[in-house]
Amino acid sequence: MSTVPSARTAAPYLLALVGSSLIDGLLRHRLFVDLSQAPRMAVGLAHVDLAALALSYRISLGLFLAWFLLGILPGMLRGRCPARRGLRLFGLLATLQFLVNLVLINVAIVEANVNSYELLLEAIGLYVVIGLIFVFWYWYLDYPLRGQAQAMAMRAPGANPDGAKLPPVPPGVLFPEEAFEGLSFGTTRWTPGFIDYLFFAMVASNTFGAPEGHGVLGARLKVAHMLHSLCMTGIFIVIVARAINTLS
Repeated sequence: MSTVPSARTAAPYLLALVGSSLIDGLLRHRLFVDLSQAPRMAVGLAHVDLAALALSYRISLGLFLAWFLLGILPGMLRGRCPARRGLRLFGLLATLQFLVNLVLINVAIVEANVNSYELLLEAIGLYVVIGLIFVFWYWYLDYPLRGQAQAMAMRAPGANPDGAKLPPVPPGVLFPEEAFEGLSFGTTRWTPGFIDYLFFAMVASNTFGAPEGHGVLGARLKVAHMLHSLCMTGIFIVIVARAINTLS
């Protein structure tokens, strides 16, 4: 299996990032309206904060759109997937937009009188955004490792009668389909698709851990999984708790 994805393989994950950016834009537009209408307790500081947030919004969105239109889309239309560095930059820009949005919501909670129902809608929107972003990151970190895992399986299939040291377990996201295939047929032909990564990311958002039957192997994927859990914890504790507390 090649560690370089085709344009067709990468397209759903790149579209997931575009979708997350669109949802972020809609959420931010509404929050800027709330902040602009909020009473100024400390006029100078509030004005500077709002101006800085508006500037960060324009910069993050501008960089994301510029890289998508100039660095991603032309190659995809010609059937070429961007290089790993380009994919990583695209994912980082989408993640930056999410972080700016998260800061903006926390500012709106403090400075603007955002009602509970609107906060719940914001939390739902962020839930979807986080899921779409981490679908990309799980795929980005896992896909190149699949070629390594298959090569190691071909070099050391089954038991080792000579007692020699076995190769280390290859890192990656462990799906139940590949575990079943390996145990039942001794092959490693199954590869996950977009729905598999989407299921993993969305269930992980709900359970703060890997779905049952799945596993996360390797330091980078474990770090990504911890960041995913921290983002979801922040949404549930800060935003949802605040919304429920003001439902009176």
